[in-house]
Amino acid sequence: MHDIDLVNDTFVDFSSLDERMKDGNTITCEFKSAKGKWRRGRFIVSGRLQDGSISNVMYQVEDIDAEKEERERLINASERALAASEAKSLFLSNDEGLSNPKSWKKCS
Repeated sequence: MHDIDLVNDTFVDFSSLDERMKDGNTITCEFKSAKGKWRRGRFIVSGRLQDGSISNVMYQVEDIDAEKEERERLINASERALAASEAKSLFLSNDEGLSNPKSWKKCS
């Protein structure tokens, strides 16, 4: 079985490509393939007519699975670090007496 790429139907709709690319020469769309791998599809204008409409366009598909996994790993690490920092701040604000020896009381 081939790894068939499943792209948003609107993205690959050639009938609206001229309108969607009127202000630029590239558009991209990130999607998952049928096998669950992340891909980035990109249309690149390689030629225009005098009226500005597209005469030639290339379609490129790029494997971005490792990039997406790394991005997710960094987001998770950042979220864990933020949660740890918030927990530490909460702990320190609730136990303010621990950092001030003058507030310590003798145990009897």
